[in-house]
Amino acid sequence: MWYDNPLAGGYQTLCDRLAERIREQGGTVNTSTAVDSIEAGEPAVVTVGGEARSYRMVALTVLPPVARRLIGDTEGAALAGTPSRYLGIVCVLLKTRHS
Repeated sequence: MWYDNPLAGGYQTLCDRLAERIREQGGTVNTSTAVDSIEAGEPAVVTVGGEARSYRMVALTVLPPVARRLIGDTEGAALAGTPSRYLGIVCVLLKTRHS
């Protein structure tokens, strides 16, 4: 039945559990953090409040126009094919290998 669902509580439950698992594995989850810019690469460089921070992986959950501004994609080439309409909630599952 629907109430036996381990994700009872919806997307917030999913996000909370994902963040908890990332932290258990030694990762960092930053939320509600104003980002100035993002530079793709290995590592990715995220500038927050003028401070450059390096990360192995970065996930953006913002509207495409905001993502384009953050990555400096003035021509729209990097996100070509990305839907321009906002879907509200999008669930993304990532699987990475621990090195």
